[in-house]
Amino acid sequence: MHVLDVYRKSVIQEEPSQPTPKPKSTNRDWLCLEAQDRDHFIRSAIALQDAGISFKKSKTKSLRDFSFKRGVLRLPTLKLDDSTEYIFLNLIAFERLHIGTGSEITSFIVLMDTIIDSAMDVSILSRNGILINAFGNDQVVANLFNSMSKEIPVDRNGELEKVRESMNHYCKKPWKRWRASLIHTYFRSPWAMVSLIGAFFIFVFTMIQTIYTVRQSHQEDC
Repeated sequence: MHVLDVYRKSVIQEEPSQPTPKPKSTNRDWLCLEAQDRDHFIRSAIALQDAGISFKKSKTKSLRDFSFKRGVLRLPTLKLDDSTEYIFLNLIAFERLHIGTGSEITSFIVLMDTIIDSAMDVSILSRNGILINAFGNDQVVANLFNSMSKEIPVDRNGELEKVRESMNHYCKKPWKRWRASLIHTYFRSPWAMVSLIGAFFIFVFTMIQTIYTVRQSHQEDC
């Protein structure tokens, strides 16, 4: 249909074919990202990591090749440079204007925006080989994804929704919440960590002293 169509098929690794019209969506099938509770959608990368979720590269570079299974979120490798923003904005517009084309690019950008809130999230994804940052500044990348996803309608029946549900179910497990709370409370600051270790040793020494006192008292009674 268009040079954008050719490029889009290359980044999602889709074979050229005639577009197949999709069933008409109702208003309930789409949700504006700005209008929803972000925490209900997907947590940031740092919050997901605290909950025990790890990040790995997908087996392919297709932007629709993202999945979540057994505590691992797999994402395609993406290089970011000065051309990234206008390329993706054009691809998103193309998907919105051509019914039946698909929403793979839109879903990928929304996913990346929801797990990237700050420079720390970008750093996590970069360390795992998912993002190749040609900007050299993590905050620039965070701002990039946050700006591209404004007012984007999200398909609530697509693959993105399945990933969201799986991740939320995983994070809602009690021991996952306790782990995340412990890390957030005690391991974000070095001083908090020192305090936790100090409290642990005080507890251990108190227990040893109590046991020694009880045993000594028992021997005297005998």
